[in-house]
Amino acid sequence: MQTLIQKLAEASAFIKARLESAQLASPKTALVLGSGLGALVERFEPLLRIPFAEIPHYAPARMPGHAGQLSLVSYRGCPLFVCEGRIHTYEGYSAAESAFLVEALCQLGIEQVVLTAAVGAIRVDLRPGQLVLLRDQINLTGLHAVDLGDPPASDLNLDMLGLYAQPAVLAAALPSVVYLGTHGPELETPAEIRAFRQLGADVVGMSVVHEACAAHLMGATVVGLVVVSNMAAGLVDPAQTGDTDTLGDFRAVAAQALPALSRLLPDVIK
Repeated sequence: MQTLIQKLAEASAFIKARLESAQLASPKTALVLGSGLGALVERFEPLLRIPFAEIPHYAPARMPGHAGQLSLVSYRGCPLFVCEGRIHTYEGYSAAESAFLVEALCQLGIEQVVLTAAVGAIRVDLRPGQLVLLRDQINLTGLHAVDLGDPPASDLNLDMLGLYAQPAVLAAALPSVVYLGTHGPELETPAEIRAFRQLGADVVGMSVVHEACAAHLMGATVVGLVVVSNMAAGLVDPAQTGDTDTLGDFRAVAAQALPALSRLLPDVIK
């Protein structure tokens, strides 16, 4: 049976071959587009598209709003990998599978990974449609995405200091938050949100954490830009609003941050 390391080598070799056949250079930055943010790719010049299902050992995206393809685009003359969607552990995939594509791109020489997602706000001063910058995370999924090999190829105690980069321009323009990752797919209860607040979390979601750890451990700089798509359970009183749907049309709300994301992207991609 193949190890994860062997599978990653096959996937990265496949992507590299596709680039070479199209006479395209491999970018230094990869952007992962989360729920509601897929339309951002329309602002780039497309050069090459590879469906997730064609990449060895990867899987097609199944969630609505996730196009499920890896695109190579030109952005202001700069080549850029764009992951149009992602797969999640709550779909039945392992943590290693959820971070697989990001790791394969790191093997191709990616130096920076920009992770986006739609999140629920735990901090009461945040508002739906707002773009925020990740400064740290809490992984409560109970899973990890790293395959150290057999025997382990590195120390088992993996350093997570400085996980997220804080570009000065972004830090000055956006609120800085701590992301808490859950397994899903169920939304959090009001009691869980109260507990998460006590842990120091500002926003909550069901992705990002495994991709961030994998990219960090492979030496890439990680930038987290997430959009508040809804207020977390218990922060809005249904008796006052008449709305019992905590999540609502979260993808449409997340899409409200596209102009801000597009405006700040040049400060991330250098």
